[in-house]
Amino acid sequence: MKNNNPTVLIILSFLIGLITNVHAQVSPLMRLEEVGGQQKVFRSLTKILEESVGSDIRVFPSDNQQSEESISLNPINPVNLLIGANTKIGTDFRQGYYYSSNNGFSWTGGDNLPDINFNASDPALAFDNNGNAYFNFIERECDDCSYVLKVKKSTNGGMNWQPAVEIPNVGNPDKNHLAIDLSNGVYSNYIYVAYTNFTGSSLGNIQYSRSTNGGTTFSGPMNISGNGAANGQFSQGVNLTVGLNGEIYASWAIQDEWPPTSELCNPVAEWGSDAIGFTKSTNAGINWQIPQLGYMKLKEAGIGGVIKIQTGKFHLYV
Repeated sequence: MKNNNPTVLIILSFLIGLITNVHAQVSPLMRLEEVGGQQKVFRSLTKILEESVGSDIRVFPSDNQQSEESISLNPINPVNLLIGANTKIGTDFRQGYYYSSNNGFSWTGGDNLPDINFNASDPALAFDNNGNAYFNFIERECDDCSYVLKVKKSTNGGMNWQPAVEIPNVGNPDKNHLAIDLSNGVYSNYIYVAYTNFTGSSLGNIQYSRSTNGGTTFSGPMNISGNGAANGQFSQGVNLTVGLNGEIYASWAIQDEWPPTSELCNPVAEWGSDAIGFTKSTNAGINWQIPQLGYMKLKEAGIGGVIKIQTGKFHLYV
């Protein structure tokens, strides 16, 4: 939310070898619609893998703006869905949380996630194998405060939320994402969070932290994208997914001419991402492969925003 750039969606298939058992989650479809000049969140009641589409349902009718939604499905109770969204209540930026216990036919929740103190953005949601829900977001606690990265946990499908846990030493985070290992392996229920750092010597790096104890604590940051702005590259919009064997995949957009040659507010500035970065870990994020450039664009066009990554049976889709 802190840096909204035009987005061109690009689908890229990486052949990753003979992976015969890769986990993929299928989420119900979401869309945004302008209502009274503001963006509102809708869910399209689509039968997955069928062609018939039901009528739209307003998830949480409200006069407040709702945007940048994230949705997750409870793996042990598939009728339980959870949505998080940026919300704007007056002049304050908050986090909306909306949960359903009947396949999305009706929703409960609110436009203000409990215990948001001042200004929050960028929701990222996921369930673990025990049906616990996790809500990752960025928060600024006062006018003079820096941004922090937090995770809240719900043990009842999104109805109630425990106090937030702060991820340590994140610098100035943006464009965060969260994924959980839903395999039955040794890393089951490990929680992974990645984001871009916007400050200091780590400017433009994708950083990663994890929790091995159900979100009680998180590790300090690890750089998984390289030296970022120090090498003239700015990485942003990371997306994580976890395979059936517990391997973690990360992909992100790269602005490879950093800093831009003119002001960001100037419409003729050379602004926009030029490549897609990719890496993976096979040991729960202790070590990561050397980052690769999976795609390079022609200079006449750019990509930006959040890069989506999803596993398939034999391919990885970005």
